[in-house]
Amino acid sequence: NGKLTTFGEYAFYDVNLLEGDFVIPDSVTTLDMDALYSLKVPGDLVLGNGVKKIGKDRLTHVEVGGDVIFKNVETIEEYAFEMATVKGNIDLGNNLKYVGTGAFYNTVMEQGDFVIPGSLESIGPYAFQHFFASNSRLILSEGLVNIQNSAFQSRIFDGDLVIPNSVVVIGDKAFEGASIRGNLVLGNSVS
Repeated sequence: NGKLTTFGEYAFYDVNLLEGDFVIPDSVTTLDMDALYSLKVPGDLVLGNGVKKIGKDRLTHVEVGGDVIFKNVETIEEYAFEMATVKGNIDLGNNLKYVGTGAFYNTVMEQGDFVIPGSLESIGPYAFQHFFASNSRLILSEGLVNIQNSAFQSRIFDGDLVIPNSVVVIGDKAFEGASIRGNLVLGNSVS
């Protein structure tokens, strides 16, 4: 059909884009191992509508000068976006259903609030461990049910942290070592 559908292994490994955005076309459905490893983008990184799953280690060590936009992503697997630096905001979209172990481990986001969409029911273990968002709030949307073990361990929170009423389980060490610059408000259903 003549449409680009796959970025192979190391397709854009250590590429330094000197100007502009990196927009993955809607026709792309597959990002192979380390397809964008250590990619440097001065503008935005936009994952097209065809990318529904980000597998293990696909976007590790990326540096983005603007925003990262996960338009239609449903699954972010283990360590998929670890050790990334984003000067703008990370927009997870509204279709996210799964975030795996360590998916955003040691990632830095420098602007905007970090919103966990209501479509995500469970946050995997260590998913946001050491995730740092300077001058940003973490917004956990209604619909989230389970915050697994060590999900936000050693994380800094600016502003109030509100655990929505939909959350019924907060796992072991889920917020261990976290610093909260504001109020901690627990929902009615937390057990």
